[in-house]
Amino acid sequence: NIQLNNGAIVTASGDNGGGVISIGDKLTTSQTTVQETARVSVQSKNQGNAGTIGIFANMKTGTVNVAGKLDASAPKNGNGGFIDTSAAHVKVSDTAKISTKATNGTTGNWLIDPQDYTIAATGGDITGAALSANLANTGVTIASTSGATAGNGDIFVNDIVSWAANTLTLNALRNININANLNGSGAAKLALEYGQGAVALNNTSDYNINNGAKVNLAAGQNFSTKLGSNGILTPYTVITSLGAEGDATSGTNQSLQGIARTANLSGKYVLGADIDATATSGWNTGAGFTPIGTYFTGLFFVGKFDGLGHTISSLTINSPNNNDDVGLFGDIGLNSVIRNVGLINANVAAPVAGAQYTGALVGWNQGGTISNSYATGFSVFSGAWYVGGLVGYNEGTISNSYATANVTGPNYVGGLAGANTGTISNSYATGNATATTEIVGGLAGDNNGTISLTYATGKVTGLSAGGLAGLNNGTINKSFWDTTTTGQTLAADVSSFGTIDANTAGKTTAQMKQLATFSGAGWNISNTGGSSAIWRIYEGNTAPLLRSFLTPLTVA
Repeated sequence: NIQLNNGAIVTASGDNGGGVISIGDKLTTSQTTVQETARVSVQSKNQGNAGTIGIFANMKTGTVNVAGKLDASAPKNGNGGFIDTSAAHVKVSDTAKISTKATNGTTGNWLIDPQDYTIAATGGDITGAALSANLANTGVTIASTSGATAGNGDIFVNDIVSWAANTLTLNALRNININANLNGSGAAKLALEYGQGAVALNNTSDYNINNGAKVNLAAGQNFSTKLGSNGILTPYTVITSLGAEGDATSGTNQSLQGIARTANLSGKYVLGADIDATATSGWNTGAGFTPIGTYFTGLFFVGKFDGLGHTISSLTINSPNNNDDVGLFGDIGLNSVIRNVGLINANVAAPVAGAQYTGALVGWNQGGTISNSYATGFSVFSGAWYVGGLVGYNEGTISNSYATANVTGPNYVGGLAGANTGTISNSYATGNATATTEIVGGLAGDNNGTISLTYATGKVTGLSAGGLAGLNNGTINKSFWDTTTTGQTLAADVSSFGTIDANTAGKTTAQMKQLATFSGAGWNISNTGGSSAIWRIYEGNTAPLLRSFLTPLTVA
């Protein structure tokens, strides 16, 4: 074991630059500790660049404990240095003070390189408060890249982190799990690098936003991602404002409405804040928000949009002159991505007879991926075919998503999607679905694709109706509907000729609130906290809920 006791000073500082200090070894040292009032310094005191500090222990079994001060700053001139704390386990105390700050140069970086890493108020490797305080004086990279030996190489953000300068980089062998808010303001930047234990091709690692967490960032180029060890760094534009109605054709690029501009439809965007869209009720002589991308202009949205856990509230789209492709996104193309966003109290309508493809989030999904998204407390109305609470017509993928809309239209009406020729999984709908003519289902109006691990509970009204699908000429697996609240005894209309597996069934309201109903069908579900399951059920009180949207209960 190596220990720098309280009061110990190890220095390689200099007037013309700092040197190199290395304490411990990645192969042989079992534990290296820097106590609270110990200090290690490679500061550049006058000019030149600061130096490098390495605090190491065995990368398979060792531990680095940091409670004191590690200083690679340049307080007058030159650039800040580099600090490396690497071991199987790196524990950082709230008393630790880390600096690579450069007053008149470029601030350096602090690397935390363990196997797995957890940011937590208690029981983790560093608290959110400690990380927040040190981000004021250094860039920080948490690189959990040795997890093949012990653990999976995941990073868990379980405590709030707030910073206003420098870049926080989360670099994981596998997944990044954001379970608490990341609050970046001012010049703060966030970089998420995941799946770094394999090349990008066929890499299924991801970053996940759970527990109702949000990533808050200032507008601008302050967010980036990288998938795979050979992946490409992908910068995103952070959007924090609704913008103005004219932004759809001119004006600012950095607004939600501005994404609809022709030049922006292939861009990559994230929301850095919740957006209040109340003003859209008075836009465009009552037509409201201009949908992002439409088929008939030939201009689909083919980019990436990540809400980072944020919501868009009180959006109005009342599109009498745009018959087709009505929703926040009118039409999304192949390989487009929409994720981690919620719509609250939207009013989406396409009242003209003949209007097709209407949904709160997307009118027509022509091959894109929609995940971890929802729409609640709103209504969707269309004058014609393909009306859904979340998506009008789905030819792509919808997963881990839900809608609570009351949906109305003449034909092909569904609580989640008006029609589905793609894939819907781990999703649900609770709103009423009404077809004034025919083909209406609690989840999808017409299914010619695959539906699995879903349920519906809203009232279904119209001809050619079913608890899950109006017509099913595709496949429905492991899915349920409430026979009482939907008013339907069959999963789909009797004229359907698709496949429905033995695990798909109508249930009573009481059975829809029982764990056994869903676990018996192979759902990834639990009724306990702290589980990694996709679903949670509160036995006897709720139907299944998606864990990613559940927020921790605070008791005063």
